[in-house]
Amino acid sequence: MSNRNTKVQNQHQSPAFAKPLLPAVFSISSKVCPICKTEKDLSNFGKYFSKERQKYRVQNYCKSCEKSEKKRRSAEYYEANKEARKQYQKEHRANPNNKEKLKAVSQKFKIKYREELQDCYVRDRLTQDNKIPNYVSRELPEIVEAKRLQIKIKRKIKSLNNGKK
Repeated sequence: MSNRNTKVQNQHQSPAFAKPLLPAVFSISSKVCPICKTEKDLSNFGKYFSKERQKYRVQNYCKSCEKSEKKRRSAEYYEANKEARKQYQKEHRANPNNKEKLKAVSQKFKIKYREELQDCYVRDRLTQDNKIPNYVSRELPEIVEAKRLQIKIKRKIKSLNNGKK
């Protein structure tokens, strides 16, 4: 009998890394969203990593409500801190340490846009080469497409000529 009592005592003094005895009791498969007040499956909620608890947690709002709530909160924050944000951005751009970084990032994206022939690059070329204002090229996407094709043709001709030399 004492042998049996020892086993029972050892079970109660399990180490901290041991698995819980009844994990099925605590498993959750659904949750109620506080905005839309509907009970939904956990797959309808996003996940985030909690630094404090060092594990992944389930978001408070369902994915559909999260979008609208996030948009509303960010708009509120922007309106409340508009002047402070503008001042910060102005100071950030004026800081000599940041000027080089900003210039490098800007150059990197210019190269990317030029290689991919994105709309912003093509509109800039229309403005430079043909003196067509940006608002006109935004209203008439056919002009942008025509200029894009023209640039592609020029690039193809240039690559063919470079291949012959």
